[in-house]
Amino acid sequence: MNAKMQSVCDIVKRKAVIQKEVSLTTDLFRELGYDSFQFIELVVELESCFGIEIPEYKLLPENFTTAQNIVDLLEELN
Repeated sequence: MNAKMQSVCDIVKRKAVIQKEVSLTTDLFRELGYDSFQFIELVVELESCFGIEIPEYKLLPENFTTAQNIVDLLEELN
């Protein structure tokens, strides 16, 4: 796992309602209890950590279901 992937997993774990190990395939909503509040916090943290702005049209559940989806989105935006 590279540094970006590890950073995403760490951020996802910090914002989760249900504390458990996070892998690239962990479902944020079903397995970690994410709701709309945690989702917004996650987006803000990702933007701050990676120095990016995630466009509104990219704020779709399928881009944030797993840490791998988030890593893929970050790669696309860079």
